[in-house]
This record gives sequence, structure tokens and C-alpha cells, in this order.
Amino acid sequence: MSPTDLPAVVALQDCCYSDALYEIPHLLQHRLDCAATSCWLAENSDGVLLAYLLSYPSMSGYVAPLVSAFLPA
Repeated sequence: MSPTDLPAVVALQDCCYSDALYEIPHLLQHRLDCAATSCWLAENSDGVLLAYLLSYPSMSGYVAPLVSAFLPA
């Protein structure tokens, strides 16, 4: 995933998630900045975004809550 993919990620989020699960674009950018090598996209053969995953290196005993920033590893 790259920063240029974020508009498509936000659009997919808008289509699929309820307001309770919505994460603002600035937060998604922060997560990508913190852990770019562990953020991925799934696209069809036409390049249409089907899914995305923003993950981060684990810290023992801590899971980042929804709608919160990843902590630097």
C-alpha cells in the first residue's frame, strides 16, 4: 500500500463500514507511515480495490484500539 492508495481505501471504507468502524483518512495515513511494510491491498485484475489490511509490529500486551494511532515499535 502507498499513500496514493488511501483515497481508494477511504472510499471502500465508506461503502462497507458503519460509522462506529470509520477511521479518518489522517489516521489511516499515520498507520501507513508507521508500518508501511505491513500494510497491503487486494485488487482484482482491473486494479479495483477489494480489500485492505493495515497491520503493525506487535508489542507484548498491547493491541491498538480501533480509531487510535499505532504506537511506534
